[in-house]
Amino acid sequence: MASRESQNLELKKIFQAYFNKGKLWEHDENPVQILVNIVDCLRTPGTTTAFDLTGLIALLEENEVLRNNFIEFINSLFAQNDFVDLITDTGMLRDESFFKEFTLRFYNLILPYQGKINSTKYILSQVFNHSDDYQSILLIPYGDLYQLFNLLEVPSIDTQFSEKSSLSQLIYALKILTLRLCGKAIESETLRMVPTYNNINSPFLAFHNELESIKKHITKNQQLADSKSLDYKQLHVLLKQCEEYIDLAYKNSNNLGISLSLNKNLARMRMQLMRIEELIPLIHGDTPQDGKKNTIDLYLKLIQYNAQRKNLKSFISETTQLFAYEITSQTAETGKKYISEHWYDYGKMFYKAAGGGVIVGILCIIKVLLSKLDVSDFGQAVLYSLNYSLGFIAIYLTGMSLATKQPAMTASTVASFLEADMKKAPHIKNKYNQFAAFFARLIRTQFVAFLGNILLAFLVALVGIFLLEKYMNIEIGKEKANLLIHDLNPIESLALFHAAIAGVYLFISGLISGNRSNSDKYYKLPQRIKNGIWTKKRFGLKRAEKISRFYEHYYPGLVSNFWFGVFMGTTASVGKFLGLNLDIRHITFSSGNFALGAFGKDFILSYYQIFWSLAGIILIGFINFAVSFNFSLFIAFKAKKIPGGELRNIISSIINYFLKKPLDFIFPPIRKQEDNSELI
Repeated sequence: MASRESQNLELKKIFQAYFNKGKLWEHDENPVQILVNIVDCLRTPGTTTAFDLTGLIALLEENEVLRNNFIEFINSLFAQNDFVDLITDTGMLRDESFFKEFTLRFYNLILPYQGKINSTKYILSQVFNHSDDYQSILLIPYGDLYQLFNLLEVPSIDTQFSEKSSLSQLIYALKILTLRLCGKAIESETLRMVPTYNNINSPFLAFHNELESIKKHITKNQQLADSKSLDYKQLHVLLKQCEEYIDLAYKNSNNLGISLSLNKNLARMRMQLMRIEELIPLIHGDTPQDGKKNTIDLYLKLIQYNAQRKNLKSFISETTQLFAYEITSQTAETGKKYISEHWYDYGKMFYKAAGGGVIVGILCIIKVLLSKLDVSDFGQAVLYSLNYSLGFIAIYLTGMSLATKQPAMTASTVASFLEADMKKAPHIKNKYNQFAAFFARLIRTQFVAFLGNILLAFLVALVGIFLLEKYMNIEIGKEKANLLIHDLNPIESLALFHAAIAGVYLFISGLISGNRSNSDKYYKLPQRIKNGIWTKKRFGLKRAEKISRFYEHYYPGLVSNFWFGVFMGTTASVGKFLGLNLDIRHITFSSGNFALGAFGKDFILSYYQIFWSLAGIILIGFINFAVSFNFSLFIAFKAKKIPGGELRNIISSIINYFLKKPLDFIFPPIRKQEDNSELI
């Protein structure tokens, strides 16, 4: 209370010093600082609470001289009432590159650009210089704001129709936004995403024309638009059509692909539409009270937009969402095949995982053989990378499965399922129950894939090393046995850290696949191969079509698996070069290595070694899955704009489902349940 009283006393001193009959504010070299000092007296120190206007209102009511001089001061200060750029540019995504925009926002965060001296942007930047000022202003009781605007005799927006009036600037800003929207909407890159609009009038152009009509009506009749008029209603209809236009463009990206630049353009168009939607209500009014309310709302919006100019966190979030959408727009459909519903799908997944385990078992043996070659670290990295890459490509082309590749592909499918549940009404109880059942299907599919991988990798590696030693007299297990067993121990080695590195690589390989698939569709590379003059002349029409289909269906996966192999094969050599203990641990390879180590030690293992080796394999698999899935899920959540606050309800639904049906997380239910696959 003492602090508030002292602030009110300071406020009175400022007013008596500058706004008495002497009008000292007219002789001050920096009049904006006077307003800064006044606003400082209205804040509640150290808290994000409402600005307290009671002292200021009481002061203005009690002393007419101070009030009249303060009104004159405010009118003089805002004589250059230009705020068009605050509406059209501030807080919007720009055409610049990420790093240029990031640099601009960073400078605005630490050294904010204030705008031209004495402009509206400059004054607002100087006065509301605390990061939480806008939140504090929103908390001010509306009655206090209304009373303050009356005391300051702020002209109502519905009484100003001159060229430089607030209403004229507002309408001009809306016009600029609509013209920018029209330009972007009719660009060939944008029209390509919405072919249904190619032969019909653009809703953006129609919106612009309707806004021009309303502007003429306001100028002619010297009054705000009637909210019940046909023109104003038509404006909202067209606004909705513009939103549907952008939604359709995003929807078509699943089939047509999308570039980062186009994604950014669509996101900027959506932001501009949102701003227009926020400001359109300010140009209509049916009663005198509406005009005053619109005036207050306009100034609140200007303060809000000015506060957004240095929001670095918001920019990073927006850019991450753009990037996330681009790389995940193609993986949701792919992820469906990695989620089993019935026993047939469950068994089929085990079969595919077993096939992947066979190939990995062979790769384990080849890697040990390669380690015996006398080559440089670079040569070893090349050989290991080729071993991994060719093996992963073989798994991919034969239709087999590597269990840990699934999380990166299924995360987008999970997000799509959640997005469908998110659209349900908030009051629906247990709206995530269907997702919990879906998640159980995901986990049991991952479980059976792990099982198939590790069992066959172990058996194939064991049989392979036995055959090499028995029939070819090649001993590869004894020399490496102790190291192979040691590297599985999560207590004595960095197995779990190395497993996390492998999880990151799995995540990155999923991004590569999604990005490659999206780029191929956006640039129409399969169609170029199929219809290209050179390809048809060189291979013939039928072969060109086959090459096109192969490229479309397999190339993204080939690129992804190749780079995954390179990441896996080069990590240890890079670690040696940097002097760091870097390596990878993968659950399926760990199973094969356990077989090689056990055989090399003639199966003479202590209970301690057996326990920690098996525990290590399980924990490595968990870390592989958890790291890859969580990173992928984060990106998918960003792409679908699913708020993190929903996680609590989601996790609660999963736990409740597990407590009721724990076996569903391991085996498909015996009785056929309702098929929810169409919701994915």
